[in-house]
Amino acid sequence: MNERLEHLRHLGAPVFDPPAFRFIEGLLTRAAGLSGAAAERLERRAVTRLQTLERAFLAAQAEAASMLDQLRQEAADPEDRFAQAFERGDFGLLLRDGPRVLRQLRSDTAESARERIRRLLEDARRKGVRLPAELDTAASTALGEAGKADPRAETTARALGDRLAQTLYREAADHVRAAVVVARAHDRLSDDFGMYNPQALAARALAQLEATSPVFLRHYLAGLEDLAALRQLPEPKRR
Repeated sequence: MNERLEHLRHLGAPVFDPPAFRFIEGLLTRAAGLSGAAAERLERRAVTRLQTLERAFLAAQAEAASMLDQLRQEAADPEDRFAQAFERGDFGLLLRDGPRVLRQLRSDTAESARERIRRLLEDARRKGVRLPAELDTAASTALGEAGKADPRAETTARALGDRLAQTLYREAADHVRAAVVVARAHDRLSDDFGMYNPQALAARALAQLEATSPVFLRHYLAGLEDLAALRQLPEPKRR
């Protein structure tokens, strides 16, 4: 637990959520001075809080990384203010001020909106992101309408740019989540697992999937999350 906490400290968790980080530190410090059932209770509580902080931190980190990527694409961070905030774990600054800065930039002409679409399409193709056919077609059509002075075309171009940015964000978030799942699968293994240990086999399979096709792994995990959500539904009264 102390190693995990130090890893989060290095990533910037004390800046991301200072009260939660200090609370976990306090629990571990108090547990170290106790023994028996009292120490175990405090340690269990620290584990629960640490897992919650890790999940929140990684989710915010993925969202902030996507926002930083959009700001860089729009050349909206000339002084690296947002990049420095991301490095120190101040994701709140990115998620609070980043959208406002982007809205100001996107209040320009329809030509600027089309330039944004062009940059996002190039970014998607460079990263190997497969866009929905309808979205890809609409974006290509919007790029072919240069010179139109129709306010509706401007609104459509901005909306398409937003959808493209959201698609790229979801891909980035899925990539981070898949990496976390693979890492956690290995972290949970004991030192003496056997050849046919189910957790070891699952961790090995996930690692193989990640090495063979990261895209397939992301879609596979998304499907498992859908199934997990369905399992939370109440049982029907009648089958």
